[in-house]
Amino acid sequence: MKNDVNDTHYLVPDLLAPELKLVFCGTAPSRASVAAAAYYAKPGNRFWPALHGAGFTDRQLRTDPQGVAGKTSRLFFTNFL
Repeated sequence: MKNDVNDTHYLVPDLLAPELKLVFCGTAPSRASVAAAAYYAKPGNRFWPALHGAGFTDRQLRTDPQGVAGKTSRLFFTNFL
């Protein structure tokens, strides 16, 4: 089920786990991210190409709602509001 972007109580779920390698902390999710329940989900967002280009992931991801980056690269996400 998609999340309502007008629900101010909703945040994109934290993707955190033990033995973190790196945590990306955003300041506020975009409407696209809230609707997809995924970090950096807006089409054309440069985050995922930059993450892959810097060697943090073995392939370029478009969005990561299931936490693939965390499972494969120990990269995790949260928001600070």
